[in-house]
Amino acid sequence: MAIRILHTADLHLDRPFLGLGARRTARRAEMRQRFEEILALAVEKEVAGLIIAGDLFDRPAADSGLWVKAKLKELTARGIEVFLVPGNHDPLGECGFYHGEFPAGVHVFKEESFVACETLPGVVVYGRAFSRARQTEDPLTGLTFLPGEGRRHIAVIHGQLRTAPAVAEDYAPFTSAAIAASNLDYLALGHYHSFLDCSAGRTRAFYPGSPHRLDFGDRAERRALLVTLSAEGVEVEPISLPDRPFLELEGDLARPEKLYEELGRLDPRAYIRVRLTGHAVVPTTGLVADLEEKFADRYFGFEVVLAEEEPAYGTEDRGPVAEAFLRRMAARLAAAGDPEEAATVRLAMDYGLMALEGRDLP
Repeated sequence: MAIRILHTADLHLDRPFLGLGARRTARRAEMRQRFEEILALAVEKEVAGLIIAGDLFDRPAADSGLWVKAKLKELTARGIEVFLVPGNHDPLGECGFYHGEFPAGVHVFKEESFVACETLPGVVVYGRAFSRARQTEDPLTGLTFLPGEGRRHIAVIHGQLRTAPAVAEDYAPFTSAAIAASNLDYLALGHYHSFLDCSAGRTRAFYPGSPHRLDFGDRAERRALLVTLSAEGVEVEPISLPDRPFLELEGDLARPEKLYEELGRLDPRAYIRVRLTGHAVVPTTGLVADLEEKFADRYFGFEVVLAEEEPAYGTEDRGPVAEAFLRRMAARLAAAGDPEEAATVRLAMDYGLMALEGRDLP
């Protein structure tokens, strides 16, 4: 008999989104709506179980914990089992949510070693908790099964597939060899925010990625995974979850008019970040203010940031007067007591440099 399971991870509910300013509340609401959409998808696809492979919450405080439990209770009332492991953002040792009572049918794995759950017909689900914010132990150590026992074996972990020796490995790292040695039918993974197929040997192993974009690095399509286990094997179907775009643009300070042209034709549903780099031909502070005035209301979110190193303020080949001026102003900028004072100093630097170089003032 075929059995279907929906696999998701890394929802990061209650993420602060401090950088989104006034839009942070709206984005947090969208993430809660996506959680409800995933539960509805589980009902629509008539799955037997829902797997949440860690980082359900962005922080141990789990402010939405009671709301989540109410929603999971609605799901289990429809006969769908839930399998949940803590992740590194909501580790078992710090997140009180996992130590409370749960509705019948919600299975929270609270041990540092694998615990078996046999509530699905013909399937054994094994899970282990991410107990601390960082841990170096390989979660798959010693996990191996003999195929052909008449039951399917699934494991749920939150951890880090080892990709290169240079990468820090303190999020429960494991290897492709360990995946193959496990002989699992399916390994449900969480931690990476983009979809990744890391199957090895006979074991099908996947990261679904976060179901919504969490920052400007999450550019790939958002997905949940529909896993079907049958006599023919294991089939994994990615299900697309359309989400708001997060777009980062590079703006050349030497040609700001190109930036205005590009910003006039982007998707208004997007959150836009503009990174300004290069040699300024107009006062940088004035340009930032004008961009924000023109485009802040056009998009869901809009911000402008300056590159850490701004060539306009370099002292090379500018002459002794300009060099002395810029060095003194750089010292003033470093001593600025608040963002408003720093902006004033930057504006003075812009206008002073333009005057010293003989450029027309706006």
